Amino acid sequence: ALRRRGARDVRVEANPVDALAALAEDAAPSGAVVGSFYLAGLALGELGRVPAPAGDA
Repeated sequence: ALRRRGARDVRVEANPVDALAALAEDAAPSGAVVGSFYLAGLALGELGRVPAPAGDA
């Protein structure tokens, strides 16, 4: 499990979308995965458009 987690941590830096996909697959049935991608897409779109407040970091 630790080795798998380490590999995932590396993948997070390489491609955040793949990391989100892996987390969604681990955490949820397929119907919720679609919702997770939808919400993640909205969140990423908002982050790309609006600078995050310094306090949120």
